[in-house]
Amino acid sequence: MKEKIEKFEYNSNFKFPDDYVEYILNTSNLKFSRTCFKTQNGVEHILRSLLSYDENDKYYYINKFQITDSEFAHKLVPVGYLEFGDLLCYEKDTNKLVVYYHELDDYEDVSETFNDFLNSLKKI
Repeated sequence: MKEKIEKFEYNSNFKFPDDYVEYILNTSNLKFSRTCFKTQNGVEHILRSLLSYDENDKYYYINKFQITDSEFAHKLVPVGYLEFGDLLCYEKDTNKLVVYYHELDDYEDVSETFNDFLNSLKKI
């Protein structure tokens, strides 16, 4: 798994923060029982799943979710799929987690770190 993450990092020109990589390497479940979270502006979202590095995952394979038709394509790296098709992403410049609104072509801050994000998850 580590090799797949490193290959993705190389191809996306982005080094994931250690807390995210550690979580991905140490879990087999990318879906959570607690899935509700808020952006820093208080907008509520539901996380369907973190994206997978398994090319056989027909629903959540990370390479299927790259942002290509946006002015932010070079700034954001998707790592999670939200209800209604928006994406949980890392912002390359700051390493913050953000929500990318695909219909608005805009994004909003969620948390400073992946661990902060995990701690913010609530049950629906």
